[in-house]
Amino acid sequence: MRKLNILLSLLLAFAFVLSACGQPTPVAEQPTQPAAPAQATEAPTAEQPIAPASKYNESPMTAELVQAGKLPPVDERLPENPRVVTPFKETGVYGGELQFGFTGGSAAWGGMLYLAGWEHLTSWKPDFSGVEPNILESLDANADSSVWTAKLRKGMKWSDGEPFTADDIAFYVEDFLMDPDLSPAGFGADWCPSDMAKDFKFEKVDDYTVKFIFPKSYGTFPMILAEWQGRQFAMYPKHYLKQFHAKYNDKIDELVKAEGQESWVALFFAKAPANWGDPDAAFFRNPDLPTIGPWRVVQPLGAGTTIVMERNPYYWKVDDKGNQLPYIDKLVGTSFQDDQARLLALLNGDIDLIKDPPSDARPQYIEAADAGKLALSEMLGDGANGYVLQFNWTHPEKGAVFSDKNFRIGVSYAINREELIDLFNQGQGYPSQICPQPSSPLFNEKCSKQYLEYDLAKANEYLDKVLPNKDANGMRLGPDGKPFKIILVVINNWTWAPNNTQVGEKTVEYLRAVGLDAQMNAMPDQQWETVWKTNQVEAFLSTGEGGAGLTAMLDPRNYVPFEQYGHYSNGWNLWWFKQRGTTGIEGEVEPPQWVLDARQQYNDAISKPTQEEQIAAMKKVIEFATEQFYGIGGYQGGTSLQPYNARIGNFADSWYVGWIEGVFKILYPEQWYIKQYSSVSPP
Repeated sequence: MRKLNILLSLLLAFAFVLSACGQPTPVAEQPTQPAAPAQATEAPTAEQPIAPASKYNESPMTAELVQAGKLPPVDERLPENPRVVTPFKETGVYGGELQFGFTGGSAAWGGMLYLAGWEHLTSWKPDFSGVEPNILESLDANADSSVWTAKLRKGMKWSDGEPFTADDIAFYVEDFLMDPDLSPAGFGADWCPSDMAKDFKFEKVDDYTVKFIFPKSYGTFPMILAEWQGRQFAMYPKHYLKQFHAKYNDKIDELVKAEGQESWVALFFAKAPANWGDPDAAFFRNPDLPTIGPWRVVQPLGAGTTIVMERNPYYWKVDDKGNQLPYIDKLVGTSFQDDQARLLALLNGDIDLIKDPPSDARPQYIEAADAGKLALSEMLGDGANGYVLQFNWTHPEKGAVFSDKNFRIGVSYAINREELIDLFNQGQGYPSQICPQPSSPLFNEKCSKQYLEYDLAKANEYLDKVLPNKDANGMRLGPDGKPFKIILVVINNWTWAPNNTQVGEKTVEYLRAVGLDAQMNAMPDQQWETVWKTNQVEAFLSTGEGGAGLTAMLDPRNYVPFEQYGHYSNGWNLWWFKQRGTTGIEGEVEPPQWVLDARQQYNDAISKPTQEEQIAAMKKVIEFATEQFYGIGGYQGGTSLQPYNARIGNFADSWYVGWIEGVFKILYPEQWYIKQYSSVSPP
């Protein structure tokens, strides 16, 4: 299997890298380049509508609309300087439908969000070696990287043909994030560090230029824009949403009443994403909301089982031969009752692609690939660990025990990591604590290897320092002399962790073997939302992000408090989230000064003007996290397989997968094509 040329040690050494003297270099756009483009394949031909000669080529679907007078010519629909995406393997074929399968009632979170839910200002290169301009034509920094000047693509348009300009970015920042009614807790955004939010300033320079003005250096800003935290900038078309905003509509009360909403704020959020992102309601349920993505919703899922998306005729990307993207005409998403039904549909060829394919079906994928029904892509994990066990230091009754480092050391020695690898990771990988991967410039050997061996004698030695007394059954008693019980929560509906319940059962077995009376509580993530938001969590089992390259700087949940999935600091996190306007929170705990200092240390690290300084500062963050030993890890390493219908062309042979990469986003789905579709090959 061909692998992309991935150099983890050079991850993020990209166009935004700053010079040793601290002077940033301007970001210049380069075509998206795969590892090794192949020759274009032959494709069936069909009669194409006659159109005037143009600089760019387009699909038969849009060409027919142009000929009928329903669309402007393709040259008028594209910006002056379109984003160029080089196909991964070959020039694609226009037409066809991609059939996508998901479970439940959310097409977005079922996976379609990562195909067409957003576009970033910057985007990851396909080999995850860095980022480059996407929506932006360029991004330049001042000498200390505190002011970033962003230039948009002149002539770029929303899916309804209206111009996409600096006014749309300004609407998102000034009329949404800074609006006292829509953002009652004050300005705050995932892409702006909390210690900079108060003094952050935004400036519209002209119709296609904006400035982001931070109170201090923010050298990682281009990376933040390319990942999950930066996804919202192009979700707020001003020309559409201003009708639902009190600032722009003096008859807003009449509209609120007509729409059956309680307030203009409720009306706005029924039409647009929420502050921290609700793309399901905003985009996939509201087909009237314009998009700049490759496909637009024409049939919402609603209460049915099918969602349909069609190509955006104003999409602003072309391939390296001037063919407007996307190649594929439609995305059709189908909701299945459960993972097994979805898997069978994929194996039978009824659908083309799924997100989070069950890892235990690996033999079936290989068999189907040998028969020519499926193709396989190697998924390279970007995480810090495949097994993360966290105890809530802030639990009102048991936090004193959980926060004792001796307790966590004892539990760590009780975990049989080799057994976990054999049972749940197909025998792949190696024992490790939660840490950046060995090829990362942030790797810390002590972080990776401390308290790693399976040694029940050592486990009991350390646990005896915290909970020395036991009952008649050998179960440990708490400091109050009463049985010390631990409820371990596992999520039982995560598609990316189908064995989570079995892993939880094995973990309970390990804990009970050293006298810890543990019980598992398996629940869906919707129920878990209530548990963690009220600080009821005692112990939690998950996987860990922040392993490959510099991803620990982008998702620091395992290295610093105040991150949603860092449940070792759950009560402190709730305090933090409440400060930022999150509702439905109870049981928050005001953090001690050392916790605030730890967070500030991280904020300072990602603010450094040069990558060299960022790495040096982040290493200190990880050193501190290593000493704290926040969570207990199991293993790193190994790969998974992404099965897909062999008729999909230009799917990468291997790729880094995770939230930071946007799952499928790093594969540039707009350059996929359907091999068996009888349409025309672009010139």
